[in-house]
Amino acid sequence: MSESPTPAFVVGEVVQTTYGAESGWVGRVGTEFFGVYFDYESDESGAYSLLVGVGADSDEDAPDGASSVGLDQGRRVAFPAAGPMPAGIVEAWGRVWSASTSGELSRAFTTDIEVHRPDGSAEILIAAS
Repeated sequence: MSESPTPAFVVGEVVQTTYGAESGWVGRVGTEFFGVYFDYESDESGAYSLLVGVGADSDEDAPDGASSVGLDQGRRVAFPAAGPMPAGIVEAWGRVWSASTSGELSRAFTTDIEVHRPDGSAEILIAAS
């Protein structure tokens, strides 16, 4: 066994939920959880917003205080995440950035989606221009 140093603090944003409320939402679609990247300032080097939630037919029945993001229905390129998480999703993001940098992928920077399924599988859906 090896020791791994840890920082004195971790700084970031806090999201508190049990996901219990989300499972009973009227209009919920599917069993997946989504991470939606949106409101891009520019490209992958600029600021963006991230919403974590579940799919729904409409945001009208969402509980008070919940936020929603409409998903553009344009073309998306899928990057499957393989292996244990979170390493699998990190590796998939590496492939996204590599494809974008090489010019193989032309990103739209509208709404990009991480799809996380109950069986542990995941994929990243990138809005393409």
